[in-house]
Amino acid sequence: MKEQIVDVIVHVDSTVLTGALSLGTAGRLSDYLNTSTKFIKLTDATIVKCNGIVEKLDEIHINKEAIKMLIAATKDAGRGIGADYRNKIFPFVKKVPVETKMELAGYELSGKLHCKNTDALPQLLERDSTFLPCTDVRIRNLQDNTSWRASFAAVNRTKLSSLQRAASPA
Repeated sequence: MKEQIVDVIVHVDSTVLTGALSLGTAGRLSDYLNTSTKFIKLTDATIVKCNGIVEKLDEIHINKEAIKMLIAATKDAGRGIGADYRNKIFPFVKKVPVETKMELAGYELSGKLHCKNTDALPQLLERDSTFLPCTDVRIRNLQDNTSWRASFAAVNRTKLSSLQRAASPA
């Protein structure tokens, strides 16, 4: 498998970082984030601090425990960044998209978490993996009330203050 580079936006406590993340041959972005490595490396990075200071770096290493959410800056990530559409890993587990609403410090998100069945949200929260892959995401910054959409975001499960099934549209 060829090395894949994904442009990402990483939100940590009071800083937003952008840059290129090499998935190596790991496959999907969500699988890469849920490996046992403690840090991710961004290249061609830009750091925007809460005081407005912008810094550019050739590379930076980010502690995965500090990440609130990581957003793929790719337009269509619906099937998973880095997924190989030709070959499915056996056994392939079909998942059901479940509309959810999540809160973490400073942000409110709504989007689809993909579960083995529609009643599996509690099991999803108890998994060993740290990052929950979410598609068709709507993100709102609670401090300035700005909002935006992303096709894919990986949300750090340990940073969630709440998660609920979203009300079905009428």
